[in-house]
Amino acid sequence: MKFKNKENREKKIFFRQINNFINEKTILSGNIEPSIINGLNFKQVNIFTTKFNFFIKLNLIEKTQFGLIYNKKIFLKSNFFVYLWPKNKKEALFQLHFFFANFKNNTKIFIFGKNSFGVKSCVHLLKKWIILKKIDSVKSCSCFSGYMTKITDIQFSLKDFFKTYYVNNLKIKSLPGIFDYSGIDDGTSLLASTFSKNIKGKVLDLGCGSGVLSLILSKICKDKISLTLIDSEYYAIISSMENFKINKMTAKIFESDLFSNIKEKFDFIISNPPIHENNEKITVNIINKIIKMSSNYLNKNGELRFVSLSCLSYKKILNKHFRYIKILKNNKKYTVYKVMKPIF
Repeated sequence: MKFKNKENREKKIFFRQINNFINEKTILSGNIEPSIINGLNFKQVNIFTTKFNFFIKLNLIEKTQFGLIYNKKIFLKSNFFVYLWPKNKKEALFQLHFFFANFKNNTKIFIFGKNSFGVKSCVHLLKKWIILKKIDSVKSCSCFSGYMTKITDIQFSLKDFFKTYYVNNLKIKSLPGIFDYSGIDDGTSLLASTFSKNIKGKVLDLGCGSGVLSLILSKICKDKISLTLIDSEYYAIISSMENFKINKMTAKIFESDLFSNIKEKFDFIISNPPIHENNEKITVNIINKIIKMSSNYLNKNGELRFVSLSCLSYKKILNKHFRYIKILKNNKKYTVYKVMKPIF
């Protein structure tokens, strides 16, 4: 099998090592892009993914699980662990802490990843748990391997990984891997600054992250709105649930790949959507999908309000799908759009 471009280098190195674990009792997790493993004949694999958009595309593979949910039988039966390193090192350490706390001794570990994502740092970052050695590499990607040996017991508790900060007197807790893990960003702040008491009805927070936008909106509008929060990232769902609980507010919160799990219409859709594809390239693909699809999920006179980089233009696609378009706020970096009256 030939792999010509950069995007396929991680797949190439994965395929070079695949015979070591494809027929074994294997747990597979991390940044699992469906293009890497779909179509492979894993016989005894259990897959853990924290990305719902990946989970949907992996659902034809038996024993695929969304989230990090402990299953004693799976861990006791597994002899191999294969991990694809994500871009965020704190996310990697969070996930690996969970798995290492549950593996039995002598579990064989394989870690694959892009050098630009910091995969080489795994040797140092994980040295207190495992001795890893590089066993393969191609240009820009590496593979490391070792055996799990518990010198001391590893304890895992979700609460130890929450980072806490405050916004508008709201307590926000966030897990590694979420966009707003370190605090509210300038784009989210700009979007939140456009909220007013005039907003009412059913509200959808699309790509909610830690839920900070909805919490701010709920504080402003109180009982005038009913909130639904969705995200494709497992950590975002857990963080949002925690934040609504500790701030004593209510909302429906669940996983969805954009509108994939949405069955109703809303009066107001808010979003600070991701602008990076697979954690790397800047893209308008996700926002374009939101603009195209949102008209199907808005009530009459409903509104889509989103923020994006000011350097990116949506004029053409917005004019194609909506009659009313207004820039509410902008600065050198971000622009907040208000759009209404879909063109059917």
